[in-house]
Amino acid sequence: MTHFVDGKLQNDSSIVIAAHQTPISFLTLNRDSSLLATMSEQGTLIRLFNSETGDKVSELRRGSESACIQHLAFEWEKGDFITCSSDRETIHVFKCPEIKTAESPSSITSG
Repeated sequence: MTHFVDGKLQNDSSIVIAAHQTPISFLTLNRDSSLLATMSEQGTLIRLFNSETGDKVSELRRGSESACIQHLAFEWEKGDFITCSSDRETIHVFKCPEIKTAESPSSITSG
């Protein structure tokens, strides 16, 4: 992962995430970049990954029929929710799992 620290580019080891079997149509990070959300062109599943480890945290089902996703975003203030909208004239709101701090016994819990 590449990021800036004190104005300098830092390179960490890369993480490869096998998110979907079909091409990805959307991906987004929550405010503190701890969660990565992805959706494929099929538009039925949102997958959430721990962005530091690449581990899948959760899988959220938008529907069983394909849809063209128009928007995917985390709620900005706390990142407690993720929303998506589609060409099916629906908006879906999901509760995100809580990611605990490093000193916690478990780094991720389901919400």
